[in-house]
Amino acid sequence: MKAIVQDTYGPADVLQLRDIDRPAIGDDDVLVQVRAAGVDPGVWIFMAGRPYLARLASGLRRPRVPVRGRDLAGVVAAVGARVTRFRPGDEVYGTCLRGSYAEFASAPQRRLARKPANVSFTQAAAVPVSGMTALRAVRDSGEVRPGHRVLVIGASGGVGSLAVQIAKAYGATVTAVCAPAKADFVRSLGAEDVLDYTSAEVDRDGPVYDVVIDTGGDRPLSLLRRALTPHGTLALVGGAYAKGPMLSGYDRQMFRAPLLSLFVSQRLRSVSAVERAEDLGELRGLVESGALTWRSTAPTPLPRHRTRSGTSGTGTRQERSSSPSELLVIAAHQPRRRPARRPVRRHHPPARRAAGRPRRPGSPAAAVSAGLVLAALALAAWGSPPPAPGTGPTAIADFPDVDKPAPEQQSTPPNRPPGTERAGGPRRPCIVSDDRQVT
Repeated sequence: MKAIVQDTYGPADVLQLRDIDRPAIGDDDVLVQVRAAGVDPGVWIFMAGRPYLARLASGLRRPRVPVRGRDLAGVVAAVGARVTRFRPGDEVYGTCLRGSYAEFASAPQRRLARKPANVSFTQAAAVPVSGMTALRAVRDSGEVRPGHRVLVIGASGGVGSLAVQIAKAYGATVTAVCAPAKADFVRSLGAEDVLDYTSAEVDRDGPVYDVVIDTGGDRPLSLLRRALTPHGTLALVGGAYAKGPMLSGYDRQMFRAPLLSLFVSQRLRSVSAVERAEDLGELRGLVESGALTWRSTAPTPLPRHRTRSGTSGTGTRQERSSSPSELLVIAAHQPRRRPARRPVRRHHPPARRAAGRPRRPGSPAAAVSAGLVLAALALAAWGSPPPAPGTGPTAIADFPDVDKPAPEQQSTPPNRPPGTERAGGPRRPCIVSDDRQVT
């Protein structure tokens, strides 16, 4: 079968279209003929191996699983001996651990559910990772109840747009934070109020929100807490991808928020991406009832025979097949240049420092974070279990249809000296598809 694989970490150029063996299945596994596969920021994280902390799950020096992708929707081709919930021919959607950017994928039955009857394979493949993340942010971390006031930051993204609708379905009053161009879109999802982040901050109305769901970025915890009621809940999803190679802003939800939550009345929680068939079943009910919708874009077919065609006029690196209509998009941007090197700080002797600016004391929280990271890396070398996968806004790749754009580029991280901006943000993950008909 054909699959998108990689042998090393790096930009989208490390992805290759290859013929590989069809995956074997265990007694509790299901073999799915993939019709659509989703793309989300987690795909870019495991492709690039950044932040480096993610390599504890994917492999320290090279990817343990060469095939990329987690979201999928397709038709059951075979089942294991102990599988009772599915049989060949069933239409399913869910996630897999061995890569979904292939013609066939193997997944445990506990990670699959029947596909919503009122959507296509392309639409269904957009739901699993982003939908389960949004559901857990609203239902489990936020514990949203009827009458709650909920603020969703990043409401126009993959997780954010689904969180707005799920919170509405749970009876909450939702305020959405997004760019001015997306205001009409998030209102169409059910948001009663829209906050333009280019002209106001999230604490504009004061401490009035019972739940704040932050689906990305690196706003300070102190700013987010100013928007919460004294006993409100903050649910943190994702991080700032351009903030640093080690943690990329995830230290806010992994270390700083849990530690601070021990000493304040507000609950500061990280949203874990646990993938269960029960959550997929609840999402299916919301989709079939019309409470959950999302947007899609045009498909991109997967080529059968690959020949390089260089770079297009828009800066999109492509690989074309023998048919002009078949196209595989590898990267949406020109290769990044190396960022300008930061000026080296010279350590002055005590006499000179005393005459100038006083030395800045180190942060205890930063020291604790650094110690925990080093401990985690040490444990990984001895085979510690992998953490939960990354989640975030979703795009779609289809067999034979594909949609959804790549995640928005991150801006220059704060506290970076002038003249050291990076040339572009994270690369768009690969999009794959197959134009063959399934019989």
